[in-house]
Amino acid sequence: MAAFFDTLVSSYLVNTAPTVLTYPFSVGMWVNLRAAGTVIRAIWSLSDTGTSTNYFIIRMLANETLSFAAAGGGA
Repeated sequence: MAAFFDTLVSSYLVNTAPTVLTYPFSVGMWVNLRAAGTVIRAIWSLSDTGTSTNYFIIRMLANETLSFAAAGGGA
């Protein structure tokens, strides 16, 4: 699957059924990063929209370094 997102708007894909059911899974991407300034930008995430504590995320921090984070806080 491929997707193109406009850089001027906040874009995302939503799926009501789980796209990943178990580990391991892999993700491939090509991104063109621009200066983040003082903003943390989410580049990719797999998350449960019903909670704020269940996610995998790749993001660019305000100091322009890449970061990976994961949280599994339960339902």
